[in-house]
Amino acid sequence: MENKELYKVYWYWLCNIPGIGRKKLERLLKEYETPENIFKQTKIEWFTEKDNAAFTESRGLKWISMYKRVCESGIRIVTIEDEEYPKRMVCLHDRPYILYVKGKLPSEDRPTCGIVGARNCTRYGAEFASEAGKLLAENGIQVISGMARGIDGESQR
Repeated sequence: MENKELYKVYWYWLCNIPGIGRKKLERLLKEYETPENIFKQTKIEWFTEKDNAAFTESRGLKWISMYKRVCESGIRIVTIEDEEYPKRMVCLHDRPYILYVKGKLPSEDRPTCGIVGARNCTRYGAEFASEAGKLLAENGIQVISGMARGIDGESQR
């Protein structure tokens, strides 16, 4: 595995540790600078016992096979360190550290709209999301979503 892909593997691992949210991720990165440096730790002193248990368990080999499955399904992982990470997202204080991309990222020079909502939506909600997505796209506005079942997915159809 080449270095470029290896750093993505570490980012994938870091962003998928159960129970470790944004605030803890920020603190880990501030303290250890890179996901690889965090991975090399045996214990995080300020973690709770539960956090350290999740941290230790997360470093098992299961996450490598999960990463491979994501890649084999045609999904690319774009990290905040990648050149293609959307420039308009870099300045957001709660920006995601990694993006899962199927297809291409939105063009930086065109208006973009995200449509998100309930996975278990009503028929009306699904129809509205579908119509809204269609109208936005017909008017040159890129519609993005996580493609989850429900509102997100309907907006893409």
